[in-house]
Amino acid sequence: MANFQATWAPDNRTLRTWGRPDQAVTPPVSVPIFDTVVRASGQATFVTGPPASTFTHPGVVLGAQQLDFVKAKLAAGAEPWTSEFNKMMIDAVGTSGANWPLSANTGRLYSSLSWVPTPWATVSVGASGQASNGDQDEMADLQAAYCHTLIWYYKGTRANAQMAIRILNAWATTIQTHLFSTDPTLSNGRLQTGWAGNLFSRSAEILRYSFTPTGSEVALNVAAISAAFDRAYIPLVRYGWTGGGCNWHTSMTAAHLGMSIFNENKPEFDRALVNHRNWVKSYAYMAGDINQWPQLRGYPMSLHLLPDSGVCIYDKSTTTTTQMNSYWYNPTSYSSGMWNESGRDPIHVAMGISGLSTICETARLQGIDLYGEESLRIRTTLERNAGWLIDVYVNQPNVRPPTTYSPWPYAYNGWGGPNHAARNSYVTHWNHFVNRLGFNMPLLNQLISDYVMPAVINNTSNTHVRNDHDYPWDPLVMYGTP
Repeated sequence: MANFQATWAPDNRTLRTWGRPDQAVTPPVSVPIFDTVVRASGQATFVTGPPASTFTHPGVVLGAQQLDFVKAKLAAGAEPWTSEFNKMMIDAVGTSGANWPLSANTGRLYSSLSWVPTPWATVSVGASGQASNGDQDEMADLQAAYCHTLIWYYKGTRANAQMAIRILNAWATTIQTHLFSTDPTLSNGRLQTGWAGNLFSRSAEILRYSFTPTGSEVALNVAAISAAFDRAYIPLVRYGWTGGGCNWHTSMTAAHLGMSIFNENKPEFDRALVNHRNWVKSYAYMAGDINQWPQLRGYPMSLHLLPDSGVCIYDKSTTTTTQMNSYWYNPTSYSSGMWNESGRDPIHVAMGISGLSTICETARLQGIDLYGEESLRIRTTLERNAGWLIDVYVNQPNVRPPTTYSPWPYAYNGWGGPNHAARNSYVTHWNHFVNRLGFNMPLLNQLISDYVMPAVINNTSNTHVRNDHDYPWDPLVMYGTP
């Protein structure tokens, strides 16, 4: 068995990795100052990493150019930004369902200046939200902080900046850890940390570089936030998860990148990039993909973790075709554009696709084109899944799947209802590939115009179409941005 190697180069920013448990791969005599990723074939290859210069700030999901673009649109009363801002202002924490009904602020508007921060020292949550301890307060609080941060930046109201800062400071000085194990009562710990770290870092990044306190105003506690990221968040997201799950991995990578940028930690930023490049091909299938295991040739790529992270259960010489089919929700065949959780339900697809856009958008602000590295795979996946959502929610409103969209090789049993988080998650990808780059993507275009943007907020029936998980209010912050 070959020895794994994963070491930092002398420049303290470059992660070198080579080797697999079943293959002896001899490292080159002279390793260039590049990030090293392991291809599915097991052979080491070198990919240029991020620039050695300092990070761009603000640079987590939203940069100054994007923030200022929306700010100008709102000042001019332009649409759809004005309507989307108004939707955010009346969005509230849910009282039932999946929208944090157990939080201390249940029923309160995220934009409320009466918000009460409720930090926990230890956060834990199990599968499907069971054994909830602090996770719903964490998510509700961090979504509220993001809401107040956006209001501050777009409207200049200092009270909103102060509310966001109070929430972030409270969590930074309180949170000690997120619990995670395979026990069903703790098994969502890393996913929770990804969601929360993603929101935490984007709000903190904007406030750090846009708000200067005066007089008796409270300052953002940068040192405490940085320490909290190092203590309670980054250790949970940097290794991935041996159980697979692409929506987990995109959320964790997005959070890892964001927190590394806030902390100006190049080694962790580089690690997050290496993780992404190792994992991304396993999220969506493209014809021609070759699984690295002989018994799985013709199947999607297995998710390959770095040596210090363990081994994914779908990346072993003992992984069976039955296991791989089950992981992909038992399609009758594999064809280009299938997302790993397309056969599960549209909400989990939305989580994964949104996480991927957050990763790519954050990297783009730092001068790295992750969109371009997998452009065809991402665009094919977006069109495929957009067509299915159009069939379910536009062409046949409220008709329970399975649908007539073809080809769709699933006996589909999941259901998210017509108003759910799948609406938000496609906007950032649409903005990049269609608005910025001009790709012809008719199904994605129709999904945005006919399904995503018309969504309305209905707090009475808990229609959480704008504030879901770690990608709230994307149609406001991303639509049309340069």
